[in-house]
Amino acid sequence: MRRADRAAQGRGRASAGWAAASGWARRGRGSGNGVGGGPAACGPGSAGARAGERRVGRGVGVGAARTGSGGAKTERRRGVGGRARALYARLVFTATFFAGAFQAALGLLRLGFLVDFLSHAAIVGFLAGCATVVCLGQLRGFLGLPHFTHHTGLPAIVASIFSQTAQWHWQPFLLGCCLFLFLQITRYVGKRRPKLFWVSAAAPLVSVILSTVLVYIIHGEKHGIQSIGSIKKGINPPSIRSLLFSSPHTWLAAKTGIITGIISLAEGSAVARSFAMAKDYRVDGNKEMIAFGAMNMAGSCASCYLTAGPFSRSAVNRDAGCRTAASNAVMALAVLATLLVLTPLFHHTPQVALSAIIASAMLGVVDPRAAARLARVDKVDFCVCLGTFLGVVFASVDVGLVVAVAVLVLRILLSVARPRTTALGGCRAPPPMPSPPSPFSVHAVTAFAAAVGHAPHPCCAPALSAPVPP
Repeated sequence: MRRADRAAQGRGRASAGWAAASGWARRGRGSGNGVGGGPAACGPGSAGARAGERRVGRGVGVGAARTGSGGAKTERRRGVGGRARALYARLVFTATFFAGAFQAALGLLRLGFLVDFLSHAAIVGFLAGCATVVCLGQLRGFLGLPHFTHHTGLPAIVASIFSQTAQWHWQPFLLGCCLFLFLQITRYVGKRRPKLFWVSAAAPLVSVILSTVLVYIIHGEKHGIQSIGSIKKGINPPSIRSLLFSSPHTWLAAKTGIITGIISLAEGSAVARSFAMAKDYRVDGNKEMIAFGAMNMAGSCASCYLTAGPFSRSAVNRDAGCRTAASNAVMALAVLATLLVLTPLFHHTPQVALSAIIASAMLGVVDPRAAARLARVDKVDFCVCLGTFLGVVFASVDVGLVVAVAVLVLRILLSVARPRTTALGGCRAPPPMPSPPSPFSVHAVTAFAAAVGHAPHPCCAPALSAPVPP
């Protein structure tokens, strides 16, 4: 099974390179631009089709859910033990089917409002944390390390890197820095001159081609530059008959599918909202859930495991300038052509080239100004952002999302338990002011009568003896 996992990882890295190539269909009206919605490649790293519509995950690429898939593998291995590989594969496909059915059911029950629990502050911290973790994970390719941890936390990554100091190589590091600098320059040119958008769109593909030719000429394996290696040709066979619905392990597959389905749905929804916030459009949580569910149910019938919107592939699509779901269709066709015909060409493609593409794309999703603005405007929101960032970096994506939702729920409860009140009144009213004398008072009438030569009326006599008010 380790050999199969390595082959799947190789295909996933190859598809990441072609995901960048999908940026060619980018700036025209109605043209492709790397967001979820088109049919995905039916390889081990992707499944089914993303049925996105307007304002539904346009900025998300389709690919393997690393966290959910890793959790599914752990749960199934824990339950099955040393069973045959065929049974293990059938449990993988069955768990994927149950995960998709659960996700689609959540969407049909109109539970998409749960996605709104991720606030703007949580999204900012989530983006920064994911970008940090993904960039640190690319050090494997930059340093030419043969082994690397499967955990996403910073302590595990640092321990894995410094436990192999004897196997560090400067050659892949130098090559990776040159490719990274080339990608940043072309990206700057594309932003400064919009008419030259094709320069930044073609840069990832050009870097893959040039690095592959260079490694082939200098025999990079002898200098510590690891390549993708051999990739098995062909697409996956149908697996609809491999699903286990009447087996002693069906409940295990269902339980694993529900757990990993929730995890991948939370991760994919967070990625979708992150890129939606950057592109200024809204995400319909119900449609997202139905799309993820349909994609996973279809993928389980085509020998694919759990799929969501991966952060790294979505960032590569965004960095290439993709704007619509058509980019996923272009990527799917490119991956299909690669698996059928072009797999020998990727034998010498260095892993550091793909690492440089991903690391370059990560710089475009970090927004330190937004975090600084939160620190000035609302301290509680800044704490949400910081907690999400620390949870993603030091633990995992799941822990970061849990921290974000927990802090937000706690803030809502505190606002309900201790609402802001303002005391109106509470002091004595001042004594009333004496009213000024009327111009038509008794004294005024008497004075007027005396002036015209008439005697006052008898009814005014008692009033004349009264003192004049001050």
